[in-house]
Amino acid sequence: MPNREQKEFTFMSEQLKKKPFYKKRWFQKGAEAVTLAVVFGAMAGVVFAVTQPWAKEQFGKPEDPAQVYVVREETETETEAPQTETEEKAAPQTVIEQKELEIGDYEMLYQKMSALAEKVSPAMVIVTCKTSSRDWFNEVIEDHAQFSGLVIAANAQEYLILAGGQELSGAEHMTAAFTDGSVAEAELRKLDSVTGLAVLSVRREELGAGAQEIAPAKLESQEEAGRGEPVIALGTPVGNEMSMFFGMVTSVAGTSAVDSQYRVISTDILGGEKSSGILIDLEGRVVGVIAQSFSPSGSQMTLTALASGDIQDLVTDLVNIKDRPAIGITGKDIDEATAQEYDMPRGIYVRSVAADSPAMYAGVYQADIITSINDISIDSIDEYEKEIMRHSPEEVVRLGIKRATMDGYVDMELPVQLGLR
Repeated sequence: MPNREQKEFTFMSEQLKKKPFYKKRWFQKGAEAVTLAVVFGAMAGVVFAVTQPWAKEQFGKPEDPAQVYVVREETETETEAPQTETEEKAAPQTVIEQKELEIGDYEMLYQKMSALAEKVSPAMVIVTCKTSSRDWFNEVIEDHAQFSGLVIAANAQEYLILAGGQELSGAEHMTAAFTDGSVAEAELRKLDSVTGLAVLSVRREELGAGAQEIAPAKLESQEEAGRGEPVIALGTPVGNEMSMFFGMVTSVAGTSAVDSQYRVISTDILGGEKSSGILIDLEGRVVGVIAQSFSPSGSQMTLTALASGDIQDLVTDLVNIKDRPAIGITGKDIDEATAQEYDMPRGIYVRSVAADSPAMYAGVYQADIITSINDISIDSIDEYEKEIMRHSPEEVVRLGIKRATMDGYVDMELPVQLGLR
């Protein structure tokens, strides 16, 4: 075997090794991100540290949005020193404590209302009327009627009392009993036949030297009791002398009367045909005078009163013994909307004509429309009443009338001699 030239062979031995993690691409990217975050964070911290003092100086310290402040009135013992941060954080919260009403609270409420009524009570008077008649056997029969009155004025010689009741006109003898026990004879000064209200006079000398001084009550002219408001009835609401009842106003409505119109206050207080007295509100003001003849639909189971503000002029005339003229119609306003809807002229629609009245003798009919008095245009009951009151009984006025016919409304003028109300 031939000798072959010996050759040396070098064998390469390769071995796969894992790359270290710090050389991997994801680690390098993450390290770069962390480094950048650290750099930006450090820069932001430097900027905040530099700008914070300047921002506080310019804008002040920001308020804590979660802090709640309770606004309350300061008392005299509180100081005006500014609150510290600790005091602001500890600001008290409003706490509403619920308390159940007790029987004592109910009793206390009525006691306060009763005390209010007692302030007005000294001006209340019980008027007793005596009338007499003869029966079939010619025997004398005496009748007595009682009404509650209210002292509304006083002078050096007498007290003037406002009372209600048509029986006052025919009374043969009248007495007035005051809350202090004094009793004196009363004299009819003037009576209004439409409302039944009258003014009586009592001479001071009749009361005696020991009688207490009585402060007159004032009829409220500005305010009126509204629906739902509480009122107190004083006088003789259900026949008992010097009594009081509590209730509320159920309605206030305008009601037509002969030659006038009044606001009528209806209540939920039980009453009767002979009820009399006044209504006061929770401020002690006289807001109504009980007048059961004005009860709606003829119902007299609850108390009804005339609003004090509507009878001011009437009471003034009664006090001064002034005669009030009358025509004798009960009417209703025809406003603009009604006139357009029913094709009617503006004026006062005559709903009824009183028997034996000047209107009846002059020829005024039901359903006539009064448009003027002495050529002065009349559009409402208030204007009508004011124009009548400018004249005196026995004067003659000219009523402008529009009367409905088959061919429409025709104009008429009727002379009317005013009567005595």
